[in-house]
Amino acid sequence: MLDECPANSESWFLARCFEALLASGVRGVVSFADPAPRRNNAGFLIAVGHVGTIYQASNAAYCGRATPRTVKLLPNGTVFNGKTAQKIRKQEQGHEYAAAQLIALGAPVPRAGSDPPSGSGTSCSPWARGT
Repeated sequence: MLDECPANSESWFLARCFEALLASGVRGVVSFADPAPRRNNAGFLIAVGHVGTIYQASNAAYCGRATPRTVKLLPNGTVFNGKTAQKIRKQEQGHEYAAAQLIALGAPVPRAGSDPPSGSGTSCSPWARGT
């Protein structure tokens, strides 16, 4: 939210979201905070990181931190998560989009015919294996 927004804008918006979710039958919300700031390869800050202060201020239950894990950051500062790599490795729905994102960021284009048949669970591309 922009700094120009009035005080309590975040909690007001969150309350409206929770009301709409409750009205549609949703009985609970799980939210994850990431305190680590993220920078792109040029060093520009793209995500400041947060500890969920707005949720805590809205009487949410803070249940502690999740298990720490290593994340792979792409050159633009976004996270390349394990589910995305799995889509590419197993040629699951959405793998074309995920591969195109990596190629757009400089990953080599797979050679023609090097993609495994659908569902084989293997891949010839090093970036899909995570190496």
